[in-house]
Amino acid sequence: MTEPVRFLHPEGLGTSGGMFSPGVKITEPSSTLYIAGQISAASDGSTVGEGDFAAQVRQVFSNIGVVLEAGGMSFRDVVKFTTYIVGAQHVPTFVETRGEIFPEILGAGPYPANTLVVIDRLARPQFLVEIEAVAMQGARTT
Repeated sequence: MTEPVRFLHPEGLGTSGGMFSPGVKITEPSSTLYIAGQISAASDGSTVGEGDFAAQVRQVFSNIGVVLEAGGMSFRDVVKFTTYIVGAQHVPTFVETRGEIFPEILGAGPYPANTLVVIDRLARPQFLVEIEAVAMQGARTT
């Protein structure tokens, strides 16, 4: 029986040691949810954590969780993140904060594929991080 989703960590590929899978292969059709880039906005539209990068990361993952729930899914269904960070100085804080969040929302792994992009700014200058996601129903059964 073929697994519907395989998290790939091929031999011979260098590793950055990050919390992500280099590839995710989906072998069976399934319900897929594409989540637009989420920012650190509260439900009332206000900015959460203005000037506090770690607080913004936490709010972004919270917002992703809201969209996942609305789609009948959870973080265990996420197969890909794309992360946009304003300024390279925030990369260590992102890695640290993600390291605190991922065990809570994803357990011990395997972790989704992730692309991390450092940019000059987002659509509004108060936002320091934006993350989009792709989830597939039943990605992890364990």
